[in-house]
Amino acid sequence: MPTTDTPLYRRHTHRRASHWMGCAGAALCLAFAAAVHAAPGGHGNGMGTQGPADSMPAPMPAPMPNATPGQTRACTPEAPADQALVGKSLGEAKAMLRGCPWRIGMQDGKAMPTTRDYRPDRRTLTIDNDKVTSVSRG
Repeated sequence: MPTTDTPLYRRHTHRRASHWMGCAGAALCLAFAAAVHAAPGGHGNGMGTQGPADSMPAPMPAPMPNATPGQTRACTPEAPADQALVGKSLGEAKAMLRGCPWRIGMQDGKAMPTTRDYRPDRRTLTIDNDKVTSVSRG
């Protein structure tokens, strides 16, 4: 009765298993890459769900109403106040936060992808029906 437990058979079986594991790993990597490109705001730039990041050049601050020429509104930890954003539409909040770091943490009950790094100057907005319902820091 022939046996299949020979060194040659074991080597062949290990090669076949290694080949299939390599193919499965390559397929998984391709699927992940396709998912990243298909995600909203693909390429990880967060367009539409967050404000300027440190790596992006900051836009010029908007001029303040009734300001003298050359005077601009700068983003500070105190301005705009977090409570001033509550109740505003997303477009109004974006305009008020121009130049400030911000992101959307939850929109219409759906959690958005965020990082866990702590930045006390960054505002995380909760949006319901295109209105800001809460603002948190970090």
